[in-house]
Amino acid sequence: EFSPKSFPKKLCTGKQENFLVKIENYQGLDLCVTSLERTVVDCLDKPNFAGGHEEMWRSLSMIQRLDLDKLFEYLTFLENSTLFAKTGFFLEQQKEVLGIDEDYLKFLQGFIPKKAHYFERTKREKGIYIKQWNLIVPEKMYHRLWEEPNESI
Repeated sequence: EFSPKSFPKKLCTGKQENFLVKIENYQGLDLCVTSLERTVVDCLDKPNFAGGHEEMWRSLSMIQRLDLDKLFEYLTFLENSTLFAKTGFFLEQQKEVLGIDEDYLKFLQGFIPKKAHYFERTKREKGIYIKQWNLIVPEKMYHRLWEEPNESI
Protein backbone atom coordinates (compact mmCIF):
# COMPACT_ATOMS: atom_id res chain seq x y z
CA GLU A 1 0.00 0.00 0.00
CA PHE A 2 1.39 3.39 -0.97
CA SER A 3 0.86 6.25 1.43
CA PRO A 4 2.44 9.55 0.36
CA LYS A 5 4.13 11.68 3.02
CA SER A 6 5.45 15.21 2.86
CA PHE A 7 9.17 15.93 2.71
CA PRO A 8 11.00 17.19 5.79
CA LYS A 9 10.59 20.99 5.93
CA LYS A 10 14.34 21.60 5.67
CA LEU A 11 14.41 19.81 2.33
CA CYS A 12 11.51 21.87 1.01
CA THR A 13 12.82 25.24 2.15
CA GLY A 14 16.23 24.40 0.70
CA LYS A 15 14.62 23.04 -2.50
CA GLN A 16 16.45 19.77 -1.88
CA GLU A 17 13.58 17.28 -1.95
CA ASN A 18 15.71 14.92 -4.03
CA PHE A 19 18.67 14.99 -1.64
CA LEU A 20 20.10 11.44 -1.57
CA VAL A 21 17.43 10.21 -3.99
CA LYS A 22 18.06 8.18 -7.13
CA ILE A 23 15.80 7.09 -9.97
CA GLU A 24 15.22 3.34 -10.22
CA ASN A 25 13.35 1.68 -13.04
CA TYR A 26 10.86 -0.86 -11.79
CA GLN A 27 8.91 -2.77 -14.43
CA GLY A 28 9.20 0.11 -16.87
CA LEU A 29 8.26 2.76 -14.35
CA ASP A 30 10.80 5.28 -13.03
CA LEU A 31 10.58 5.56 -9.25
CA CYS A 32 12.36 7.95 -6.90
CA VAL A 33 14.10 5.93 -4.21
CA THR A 34 15.83 7.39 -1.16
CA SER A 35 19.31 6.16 -0.28
CA LEU A 36 19.69 3.74 2.58
CA GLU A 37 21.22 6.50 4.70
CA ARG A 38 18.32 8.87 4.12
CA THR A 39 15.84 6.08 4.76
CA VAL A 40 17.49 5.24 8.10
CA VAL A 41 17.31 8.84 9.29
CA ASP A 42 13.75 9.31 8.01
CA CYS A 43 12.59 6.13 9.79
CA LEU A 44 14.26 7.19 13.03
CA ASP A 45 12.62 10.60 12.65
CA LYS A 46 9.10 9.23 12.18
CA PRO A 47 8.85 5.60 13.33
CA ASN A 48 5.08 5.58 12.76
CA PHE A 49 5.72 5.99 9.01
CA ALA A 50 7.94 2.89 9.19
CA GLY A 51 5.36 0.65 10.87
CA GLY A 52 6.02 1.70 14.46
CA HIS A 53 8.95 1.16 16.81
CA GLU A 54 9.10 -2.61 16.48
CA GLU A 55 8.87 -2.79 12.69
CA MET A 56 11.29 0.11 12.28
CA TRP A 57 13.86 -1.38 14.67
CA ARG A 58 13.62 -4.86 13.17
CA SER A 59 14.04 -3.48 9.65
CA LEU A 60 16.90 -1.15 10.48
CA SER A 61 18.65 -3.92 12.42
CA MET A 62 18.98 -5.93 9.21
CA ILE A 63 21.24 -3.32 7.62
CA GLN A 64 24.77 -4.60 7.09
CA ARG A 65 26.56 -1.41 6.05
CA LEU A 66 26.05 2.34 5.82
CA ASP A 67 27.93 5.19 4.23
CA LEU A 68 28.58 7.29 7.34
CA ASP A 69 29.60 10.32 5.25
CA LYS A 70 26.20 10.35 3.51
CA LEU A 71 24.44 9.74 6.80
CA PHE A 72 26.23 12.66 8.43
CA GLU A 73 25.65 14.86 5.36
CA TYR A 74 21.90 14.27 5.59
CA LEU A 75 21.81 14.81 9.36
CA THR A 76 23.77 18.03 8.96
CA PHE A 77 21.41 19.25 6.26
CA LEU A 78 18.38 18.62 8.47
CA GLU A 79 19.94 20.44 11.45
CA ASN A 80 17.94 18.44 14.00
CA SER A 81 19.75 17.63 17.24
CA THR A 82 17.16 15.01 18.19
CA LEU A 83 17.86 13.16 14.95
CA PHE A 84 21.57 13.20 15.73
CA ALA A 85 20.74 11.63 19.10
CA LYS A 86 18.39 9.01 17.64
CA THR A 87 20.87 8.10 14.92
CA GLY A 88 23.73 7.92 17.41
CA PHE A 89 21.66 5.68 19.68
CA PHE A 90 20.81 3.40 16.76
CA LEU A 91 24.41 3.23 15.53
CA GLU A 92 25.62 2.49 19.05
CA GLN A 93 23.15 -0.42 19.30
CA GLN A 94 24.37 -1.74 15.93
CA LYS A 95 28.06 -0.84 16.20
CA GLU A 96 29.27 -4.45 16.05
CA VAL A 97 27.24 -5.32 12.94
CA LEU A 98 27.98 -2.03 11.17
CA GLY A 99 31.57 -1.72 12.36
CA ILE A 100 30.98 1.72 13.88
CA ASP A 101 34.05 3.21 15.54
CA GLU A 102 33.66 4.61 19.05
CA ASP A 103 35.26 7.87 17.87
CA TYR A 104 32.46 8.33 15.34
CA LEU A 105 29.85 7.94 18.08
CA LYS A 106 31.67 10.50 20.23
CA PHE A 107 31.76 12.84 17.24
CA LEU A 108 27.96 12.55 16.81
CA GLN A 109 27.49 13.33 20.51
CA GLY A 110 28.72 16.83 19.75
CA PHE A 111 25.46 17.51 17.87
CA ILE A 112 22.86 16.14 20.31
CA PRO A 113 20.33 18.25 22.27
CA LYS A 114 21.44 20.05 25.41
CA LYS A 115 18.41 18.71 27.33
CA ALA A 116 16.71 15.31 27.21
CA HIS A 117 14.40 14.76 24.26
CA TYR A 118 11.82 12.01 23.80
CA PHE A 119 12.51 9.54 21.01
CA GLU A 120 9.07 10.30 19.67
CA ARG A 121 8.03 13.86 20.44
CA THR A 122 4.31 13.25 19.97
CA LYS A 123 4.28 10.30 22.41
CA ARG A 124 5.89 11.29 25.68
CA GLU A 125 5.57 7.83 27.15
CA LYS A 126 7.56 6.32 29.99
CA GLY A 127 11.00 5.42 28.82
CA ILE A 128 14.66 4.84 29.58
CA TYR A 129 16.90 7.91 29.74
CA ILE A 130 20.07 7.40 27.70
CA LYS A 131 22.44 9.98 29.13
CA GLN A 132 25.11 9.90 26.41
CA TRP A 133 22.44 10.74 23.78
CA ASN A 134 20.16 12.91 25.96
CA LEU A 135 17.35 10.74 24.73
CA ILE A 136 14.34 9.12 26.39
CA VAL A 137 13.72 5.85 24.57
CA PRO A 138 10.43 3.94 24.97
CA GLU A 139 10.93 0.94 27.28
CA LYS A 140 9.50 -1.47 24.73
CA MET A 141 12.02 -0.33 22.13
CA TYR A 142 15.00 -0.09 24.49
CA HIS A 143 14.46 -3.60 25.87
CA ARG A 144 13.16 -4.92 22.52
CA LEU A 145 10.27 -6.51 24.34
CA TRP A 146 8.94 -7.93 21.09
CA GLU A 147 11.92 -10.36 21.17
CA GLU A 148 11.05 -11.72 24.62
CA PRO A 149 9.42 -15.15 24.81
CA ASN A 150 5.78 -15.08 25.76
CA GLU A 151 5.81 -15.88 29.48
CA SER A 152 2.07 -16.49 29.65
CA ILE A 153 2.32 -19.77 27.72
